[in-house]
Amino acid sequence: MKICEKCYQLIDCPFNGKDPHGSDCPVYAEQTACWLFDWVSFYKAMSEGEDKKHWLHAMVDMCRECEVYQTHSEEMEDILKSMIYCD
Repeated sequence: MKICEKCYQLIDCPFNGKDPHGSDCPVYAEQTACWLFDWVSFYKAMSEGEDKKHWLHAMVDMCRECEVYQTHSEEMEDILKSMIYCD
């Protein structure tokens, strides 16, 4: 894997080929990589409520199953733990 490759370039991402500015994925919108994105700040900025809780649980479950996560598991695990314990 090349260092400059982004997560959405490494997997069959549903956002590939779409306009990044209209993306629901903050990583794709910024054209960065998931293991480099500031997820903790993004999560803290979310409105409190069920959507925020659901989003965190979905991300934890989905990320750990992702092929990119496996390659960057140390960085991603640190990010997920920081998100879980930031409140």
